Amino acid sequence: MESSVTHNYRSELTDSVGRSRAIVVVSDVTAAVVRRFFPGSAGKVTVIPPGVDDSFRQPPPDSTRLPQLPEKFYLSVGSTGPRKNFPSLAPHLAAARIPWVIVGPPGEDEIPLRAACTAHGVALIRLPGVDDARLNGLYRRAVALLSASHPGMASAAKTKNV
Repeated sequence: MESSVTHNYRSELTDSVGRSRAIVVVSDVTAAVVRRFFPGSAGKVTVIPPGVDDSFRQPPPDSTRLPQLPEKFYLSVGSTGPRKNFPSLAPHLAAARIPWVIVGPPGEDEIPLRAACTAHGVALIRLPGVDDARLNGLYRRAVALLSASHPGMASAAKTKNV
């Protein structure tokens, strides 16, 4: 049985997929989903993975270290506005007992975020902003990069071995 979200997306995309000369996606998984839901599009689908800036290939200089951070931490980047839906992640992080670092300015969901972390015993570390070199270092050190969204919007988490 098809979920209502899948049904709505398929309904909305059918015309666009049919008119498209090419469909570019970021992963083989997404390509397989497009091909499954739109079999006639198989020849139009091309996978182009996201690029990585050369700065991520270089080890960060010692000056970029942030010694106050624990050895292991989850990382999120962005303001704590409602579209990020960060408070929804707190219950899922509770069992891991790994601190959560959020880089970015406080937003409208800052108070609900802090309340959710307190309620679920999640150690929250806020960094209002860091320069690109330090952010690169944080990406390298994080156990996982976390992103949340409201239902029907994209979400992702890239996890390394814990």
